[in-house]
Amino acid sequence: MKDALGDTASADSAFRELLRRYPDSEPARVLRKDGGKELFLRAERARLSGKPPDIFLPLYEEVLRRHPESSYAPRAAYAIAWTYEHILRDSLKALAAYRNLAQTFPETEPGKFARKKLSLWTADTTVVDSMHTSE
Repeated sequence: MKDALGDTASADSAFRELLRRYPDSEPARVLRKDGGKELFLRAERARLSGKPPDIFLPLYEEVLRRHPESSYAPRAAYAIAWTYEHILRDSLKALAAYRNLAQTFPETEPGKFARKKLSLWTADTTVVDSMHTSE
């Protein structure tokens, strides 16, 4: 681990090795729980300071890619979906992101919210589709 300082790829590899070899150790539990905290907070700072989505979205995505077991991962997934829906106004990407959130983190608050949102979205689509077929 000492040689990994300053080298994020090596550090990630060392952390994965720690998790593999000592999955029940206290350091492994801490890594699993909060490994994505710093990335998530960097993304939040960028978003809240008015940076464009092409700056903060990759940081949220990196939380999901590098730390899917982190307690911050569901929040990062929600931030991605919300950004596509409300800032970028890309309903197809928002829908895909909400689906991913609901499937990947079903028992979390963001996951439950995503399921509700998807059910409403589906209901709205069904109503619109039925209006078009009745014309």
